[in-house]
Amino acid sequence: MIDPKTRLRWRRQLRRSKRQVAEVSAETDKRLDRFVLRRIARLVTVRRFVVMWLLLVIVSIVGVFLQLQQLTPHYQEVRAVPGGTYREGVLGSFTNANPLYASGSVDGAVSKLVFSSLYTFDRFNQLVPDLATGYEVDDTGLEYIVSLREDVYWHDGEPFTADDVVFTYETIGNPDARSPMFSSWTETDVSVVDEHTVKFELPSPYVTFPLALTNGIVPEHILADVSPRQLRSDNFNTAQPIGTGPFMWDTIEVVGATSEDREERIALNAYEDYHRGRPNLDRFVLRTFRSESRMIESFINRDVYAIVGINNVSHEMLEDYDHHKYVVPLSGQVGVFFKQSEPVFSERTARQALLRYIDTEEVLRSLEGAVRPSDGPLLSIHQGYDQSLTQLDHDPERATEQLADADWELNDDGVWQKDDVELSFSLVALNSADARAVTSSLQEQWHQHGVRVDVTLQDESELSRSIANHEFMALLHGIAIGTDPDVYAFWHSSQAEVLAENRLNFSDYQSSQADEALESGRTRSDDELRSVKYQPFLEAWRRDAPALMLYKPRFIYITQSEVSGFEPIMLNGSSDRMFSAHEWYIRRGLVDRIEPSQ
Repeated sequence: MIDPKTRLRWRRQLRRSKRQVAEVSAETDKRLDRFVLRRIARLVTVRRFVVMWLLLVIVSIVGVFLQLQQLTPHYQEVRAVPGGTYREGVLGSFTNANPLYASGSVDGAVSKLVFSSLYTFDRFNQLVPDLATGYEVDDTGLEYIVSLREDVYWHDGEPFTADDVVFTYETIGNPDARSPMFSSWTETDVSVVDEHTVKFELPSPYVTFPLALTNGIVPEHILADVSPRQLRSDNFNTAQPIGTGPFMWDTIEVVGATSEDREERIALNAYEDYHRGRPNLDRFVLRTFRSESRMIESFINRDVYAIVGINNVSHEMLEDYDHHKYVVPLSGQVGVFFKQSEPVFSERTARQALLRYIDTEEVLRSLEGAVRPSDGPLLSIHQGYDQSLTQLDHDPERATEQLADADWELNDDGVWQKDDVELSFSLVALNSADARAVTSSLQEQWHQHGVRVDVTLQDESELSRSIANHEFMALLHGIAIGTDPDVYAFWHSSQAEVLAENRLNFSDYQSSQADEALESGRTRSDDELRSVKYQPFLEAWRRDAPALMLYKPRFIYITQSEVSGFEPIMLNGSSDRMFSAHEWYIRRGLVDRIEPSQ
């Protein structure tokens, strides 16, 4: 119960509050009228002044913006900037990152990203130091002293020393290690001079020896305790390889339920302490593909930035897709090798006729994109190349006369035959667009002149086995020669023997004249004298016609857009693209312009 005095007091307070609200409201109305409404009315009289000020403000803002736009090109520019993950798709499979065993396009690429070599190649395909700083050779040509960099560390932080170099080459020369490079190092002694100097002692002069120093070097402190017999299958090769290269091993992931859709995804991270400077890319991921179509589909879906393994310059699946294409010549050649141990190729006359029946220009026209022809065992860039001593020219009439004079006759099937031997053979090649086009042209031309040819196309793994075992009659294949004319491995008789380590003499070519010239040529450092020494080899090769050389292969690299820093003029092989991977950029941004120094 509220007493009357309290109610009276509340009513007085309420009336007082109402008067205050009324007074405030009246004062607000006065001020609004005085300071806002009346002044807005006055704006009509000064509207020109207000508009001019507003225009001045707008013009000033626009002027500042335009000035910045004009000045930016003088002080800033769009350039390649570091960073990003580079995803590359490669046709093939991964088996081994260890440079002592790496083979194939995938293994070679991974090995060159993780491991460094004493020497490497620049964009002009010229030999340049990598882990080495230089070398000296004595007057006999038998002793090479190689100096090493002192600022190199393995990915685990251990310093790189001469012990690692000696361990690498001694392991290669150990037959228990079963390295494919074994035959090249069996008679070479390698020893430590000091912590950053190594000595190589050769059994005989070998002028191109520095070119043999481009294989990756492996860590002695990690692999010394591994038995050479177990080294090829050691976990180091596939689980945690440690090198001195621009990228460090991170992970490997295998996906795909079947052999057709199986992929290996190998992730590498930039090595911060790389001796040639931190890579511009943060991460490098290689994805393997067994199918060309699946790889291109992944490229179109932007799952990968670049693809390797397509040899068709204008691939139909890429016709309507915007992309960048690099076509880089390789320092090698593609040709047909006639295995002379086969009865059909044992007679020189038959081999000469096979060459003269082929119009190589017509063969090259069957290929997509321009290729450079090759016409003998040496490339036109080689010291000793002689245009007058190349393979026999296209001359079908002369070929027919030769066969007839040598008692060959056309049988009822229209095929040349002598006694029980038909001029008929199988031609083995890789199942690729280029090989299909070339074999089809060769088959048609030979057929027109009474030569029967059956073409067998094989996938990469099957062809590798056929080549390793020399299980073919004739072989369409490419060989990587390099910039030096030393072709001993491909044409010397010793390289045709069953016990030869690599058996790269695919023609089983035997010639004492060629052998002597090849042995002599590789020991001469004087260019003119070397050219003279190779002349008998070129004469014998032209006369004996052990192979039909066709063209220089090219490396086709397809990317989403241009890769800054990737600009090779020539490569020795596809995996050699990785020699410059630490210089690649895929990002672009606005950066301060660098004025040229005065």
